[in-house]
Amino acid sequence: MHHGTGKMYRVVPQSNYFFTFNTCNSRTKKKEVAFNKEVVKDLIDIPIFLASNGLAFRGHREGWKNRNRGNFLSLVDLFSKRSPCMAAYTSKLQNSSKKSHVSFISKLRQNQLIDSIGKIILTVIQTDVKYARFFSISIDSTFDASRKEQVAFVIRYVHNKTSIISERLIAVKESSNTSGSELFTLFQLVCSERNLDWKNYLIGQSYDGAPNMRGQFEGLRSHVQKVNSSALYVWCHAHRLNLVLSRVVGCCKDAMNVFGNLVECYERHYKQLYPKQQMCQLKRAATTRMSFSVALVTVLDTFEAVVVALDEIQSKEGPDDKKIGHLAGCLSDYLLSERFLLIAHCFKKIFSILAPVNQILQKSDLDLLAAVNCIEETRESIRKLCCDTVFMDIVKEKEYFESSSSFCFTKLKKFHIRRKKLMPGETSQDDSSQDPLHNIKVNSFFYCLDIIDQSFETYFSKESLEVYKDLSLFSRKRLKDFNNTIYFNFESTSNLPKTFHENHLESIDSQDDCDSEDLENIEDENSKEKNNLSNITTVYDVFVAGGLIEVFPTLNNALHIALTLPVSSASTERKFSKLKIVKNRLRTTMTQE
Repeated sequence: MHHGTGKMYRVVPQSNYFFTFNTCNSRTKKKEVAFNKEVVKDLIDIPIFLASNGLAFRGHREGWKNRNRGNFLSLVDLFSKRSPCMAAYTSKLQNSSKKSHVSFISKLRQNQLIDSIGKIILTVIQTDVKYARFFSISIDSTFDASRKEQVAFVIRYVHNKTSIISERLIAVKESSNTSGSELFTLFQLVCSERNLDWKNYLIGQSYDGAPNMRGQFEGLRSHVQKVNSSALYVWCHAHRLNLVLSRVVGCCKDAMNVFGNLVECYERHYKQLYPKQQMCQLKRAATTRMSFSVALVTVLDTFEAVVVALDEIQSKEGPDDKKIGHLAGCLSDYLLSERFLLIAHCFKKIFSILAPVNQILQKSDLDLLAAVNCIEETRESIRKLCCDTVFMDIVKEKEYFESSSSFCFTKLKKFHIRRKKLMPGETSQDDSSQDPLHNIKVNSFFYCLDIIDQSFETYFSKESLEVYKDLSLFSRKRLKDFNNTIYFNFESTSNLPKTFHENHLESIDSQDDCDSEDLENIEDENSKEKNNLSNITTVYDVFVAGGLIEVFPTLNNALHIALTLPVSSASTERKFSKLKIVKNRLRTTMTQE
């Protein structure tokens, strides 16, 4: 009742109205949040799928009416046909103005999704490294499509409870200067961003043999060791083996002729070799990995097609382009010679030993002691080739190849040896032979084997001899010498692999034209049944399976550090093949982020 007027007023309580209003808003908000969560879950699956398959995200035109809108938006349309939430969301976006709703599928949101997924992956890696404590790092650089230097950082660590060796990419940074000091500054920046305590727990570093990396005074290696002397430098074993191969293919005249002509076969009209046939193409004899071996084996396997194609090039293009016609004729004449066949089969025998080793040295779960043992066994195998029996077997292989071909081959020529005049004090002439087989055996085959043996001594010298001696204490052979029955009792109860790797050849991305299918052709069948050379890994597997980590913590740390030491930087190189997908020629103006 209002005083002074005598009128009665009814007061309506507002609390129930506000409660009902807030409840409705809360329910609507929850439904909206739940709806958005379902949409975002589908959107997260799309970047993971595209990244796993190495596919691009964006298209040139991304409007609703455009037919080809890029892989990301195309998958959004596909999800809309199966997911009610995604269908409702895309319909809402199409029917509403751009400003009224926030789009989860715009180019900005795509980048945010990629960034968020990347941060989660890095967080998982940082957590694993934190529990592993010890880690090593591999660094390598390459040019992208815009000719900017890109530096990749790969970290290696061992999981404590599973004994699994992991090599993970943690950063790709652009650097205009790749001097040792600049790389060290970039290395410190990456470790700071990833919260890596490299001053206390970095125990190994692996680079190639470039002076800015390997330099003893101003290289990245030396800058790191000035702060952390425990960071042992390991020159990439795969790079060193490649240096051995590069040296041997140019060590004598016959070797230079074989591989020089293989380069010409690749560079001159190789696409014409197999018109309308899905067969392997000639491989470029470059200086990366086992490309020389792949190129040689490809030519031998497709020999008739190569010769026929060269003859066609000479007859069809020779009248118009005399240079190409002459070159095709010279290549054909050289390939149709017994000298080429014999030298080619000699190198095929050598590569049959080196090619499987090259694959083993690129495995990410290989330990340092196993790599050293593998190199020593390979060196011994190369030395065993230096005998007359092996050479005669190669001659028989050449003769079988020649007899199974429909071409006529030029016979080996006898060279007239020039007699030198005896100098005062000399009593006999130099030994000389006019037998062409003997000359090839001594001056080409045996000479190449000597070069390989010397190169192994040069490039695989045990600079860290004391470390190798310490690592050898973990080998099964040394444990057997000491009659360590406790270890072998644990090993007998553990389920260990019987071969080096269950899947010996994994799909390895490479900058060059080599791939795993080609390497299967040059690999010896017996190499797939190699014994498990990973000595330290085998011991540590038994150690973990037997529950001895807490019983022998010091020994656990020693084994852990030994497995964390890097072997090669092949994993870093494999990341560069993905760089070509992310930043291709159409995206040369992309920012680094």
